[in-house]
Amino acid sequence: MDKKGCDKYKAMKIQMILLLVILFLSCSKNTENQNDSFPYLILESYSLNDGPYIFSCFDENDKFIDVNDESYYSYNKLSFMSYSNNSSRLIKTGKLYDDLLSSLYKYNGYNYSFIENSIDSIMIYSDSIFCGIPKEESLNRFFEMEGLFVRIVNGKYELYNDCNILNNDTNISEILFPEQFRLRLVKGIDLERKTYQFYIRLKYENKIENIKIVKINLSK
Repeated sequence: MDKKGCDKYKAMKIQMILLLVILFLSCSKNTENQNDSFPYLILESYSLNDGPYIFSCFDENDKFIDVNDESYYSYNKLSFMSYSNNSSRLIKTGKLYDDLLSSLYKYNGYNYSFIENSIDSIMIYSDSIFCGIPKEESLNRFFEMEGLFVRIVNGKYELYNDCNILNNDTNISEILFPEQFRLRLVKGIDLERKTYQFYIRLKYENKIENIKIVKINLSK
């Protein structure tokens, strides 16, 4: 092979190598795209062992209310929203992650934060008489709890939005609570105009946590 032919061969060889490199990079990129394909799930957990829920008050337009001791608030025009000040833990593996990811095929992606402690029971109560109910007795029937909870159905975790998790037909031992949920007083109750201090009592892992919801002056 003369010098001209040898140079041509070398040029072709270099072109083939470059082509293989391009194909390899393209395949690698496609693999990365598959790994990052929808649906995706960003799953974060919080622990009540690191600190209890905190609650804020909002009006009927979801505007934050800085509750003060001198004002009265209409009970059916406000709600109480939970949140956590604790550090979150990112979860990327496990049955809960796999089950939730497989159920999100109809979404482009999802972020979900939940409390990892398994709650055995929940009770809302007041430190004074409320609608004829003695202090520290259950007021669950006067409240609605709204949020995106997780329940186990046929051995699999699934997301569902229950309009009132405090319903007596709900087995809350099979439910994981979200980081954020909303509490509302039901309409049509005949409450006395006065100051109320509400609490939520959670039982989990053989522990009892009495969490302050809000101290507030309520009226009809």
